[in-house]
Amino acid sequence: MYLNKLVVLTGSTVSGIDDTTQVIDLDHADVTCDPLEDFPEKLQRAFGALWSEYSLPIVCGGMMSNAKYSDRCYELGNPDPILTLSIPRSNPGVVILANGQLWITGGFGGHSYGEWLTTSEIISPKLPDKTTPGPELPAGMMEHCATALNDTSVMLIGAGAAYIYHFDQETWTNVPALNMGVSSIGCGLIITTDGAFSMVFLTGGRDSYGFINHLTHLWSDIDVSLVMEGSPMPQSKAHGAGVSTLDKKSYYFIGGRFPLGGFSDTILKLQCDSIYFCQWNMMAQVLNPARSDLVVFLVPDNLVKCTSNSIGNSTLS
Repeated sequence: MYLNKLVVLTGSTVSGIDDTTQVIDLDHADVTCDPLEDFPEKLQRAFGALWSEYSLPIVCGGMMSNAKYSDRCYELGNPDPILTLSIPRSNPGVVILANGQLWITGGFGGHSYGEWLTTSEIISPKLPDKTTPGPELPAGMMEHCATALNDTSVMLIGAGAAYIYHFDQETWTNVPALNMGVSSIGCGLIITTDGAFSMVFLTGGRDSYGFINHLTHLWSDIDVSLVMEGSPMPQSKAHGAGVSTLDKKSYYFIGGRFPLGGFSDTILKLQCDSIYFCQWNMMAQVLNPARSDLVVFLVPDNLVKCTSNSIGNSTLS
């Protein structure tokens, strides 16, 4: 299934912590999509995922408008929580595993005033009302990124560290070469447009000095010690949200914050024609309002309603 409808929700805006939603057609700038219902809570730094193209998105955790951390999970279209996390958390690294489960790693939160978390937990679409403990992290991590390297290995990178967890061996590997000292980043596995090669990438974020950068680093998913510098982002920004297409041939970095302050309304698209040539493009579509610390999904057409503004105002979904 091809997914080209982007759902944007929650986050920080110039007006404060937000609960509004926006739906964007990534293929057609002249298409207007109806927003979904407002999210049940005003949140920033929440997280979530679309388990599969046949399921509804789920959004969990985050920081509420009263500066407390949330332990609740909501399914799209349901105003009532469907799940309670083992601990309140924001800014974790999350990844869909090969078995369809959502692995939630680290983050910031807890039951006190907030701490860097070393715990992880796993939720499953087959048991959507339960959470089970996951592997303990080697160190507390927050504002980091998680991406699957293959069916059994997941990389966590950011917050001054880089680790790979091997589910088949139940072991961690430290990867010092990938410790870029950045957080609030975008990352993922991207496949070249011809399908011949796959690479892991790390982009944007802020370093230990608080500087927000535009650099993009690439490395082979086979030998992660070989790091290359890729095409820089058109803008320097952090605290955005990233999402990959199902075929992993395109990645979008949405919203965020700029180095001198202010919120971004831009959507940046990354594609790689080869391991030596990757290119960013700024999309014509924009966020309204501009926001950072947001949650994004690509969803099937049947979940949204969009109308073309060009010819006959035809309904697209």
